[in-house]
Amino acid sequence: MPDLGGPRGSALVILGNPPYRDVAKGTAPWIEARRAKRGGDVSTRPSLDEFRRPGLGRREFHLHNTCIYFWRWAVWKAMEAYPDVVGVVALVSSAAWLYNDTFAGMRGHLRRVSDVGWVVDLSPEGMQPKVSTRIFPGVQIPLSAAVFVGWGQVDHSEPAKIWRSTLEGTRDEKLARLEALLARLVRPGPRAEDQQPAADPELTAAAAGGGRGGA
Repeated sequence: MPDLGGPRGSALVILGNPPYRDVAKGTAPWIEARRAKRGGDVSTRPSLDEFRRPGLGRREFHLHNTCIYFWRWAVWKAMEAYPDVVGVVALVSSAAWLYNDTFAGMRGHLRRVSDVGWVVDLSPEGMQPKVSTRIFPGVQIPLSAAVFVGWGQVDHSEPAKIWRSTLEGTRDEKLARLEALLARLVRPGPRAEDQQPAADPELTAAAAGGGRGGA
């Protein structure tokens, strides 16, 4: 991975494990509020409008989750509020956004505002997998780990290149493979079998309208 300092020598990094609370509408009004004008200035505050897509209808309720609110704030803060600064978002969160068609707008926005991303599916087993396969034994929903980088004022006419991996096996096997994966990522240039570009322009190979549990 290139030096995150970039040509301007500064970077804003947001990393963490966002809280997961479903049916959270009303808990983040400044993010939930619609924009007065579509495509207007986004630098003043984040909005779910950038994660919405036409035709969601009742399925939009899946966006109203504290995890998704945190994703929207993090992407805005790191890559849209300060466009001159290199921005990095690195989160371990629910994996529903990788596959569920409700989150197609979110996936598309991530590719528009970032320049490169790395996504790891930590729970290909789906909802309530065997405890021995869980990264966090007490967490029953599928999880993912993702890193997105925006290099600042660069050309965003092309969507970000995304590199993906899926980890299977026991918790120890997954952690060992994840450690090896991270070791490869810190060296310049994507490589190895775990870092193939996402085949779908919105990060997902799942059928439209599909999804694997969790929101």
